[in-house]
Amino acid sequence: MSEWDDAPFLISLSWALLDFHKHSRCHKCAEMGFCPMQEAARNRIRMWRRYRAMLR
Repeated sequence: MSEWDDAPFLISLSWALLDFHKHSRCHKCAEMGFCPMQEAARNRIRMWRRYRAMLR
């Protein structure tokens, strides 16, 4: 993932959280598969991509 290289630490942690959720579940995951931490990580990455696109 090339986005890890130039991303701030919080964005890198968000990617790591999404990778973790590919293989296992955390204590906040619901029975139906929804996880608020995973949703927050996706939103952080989305916002980072928008911000980075504005800088280019």
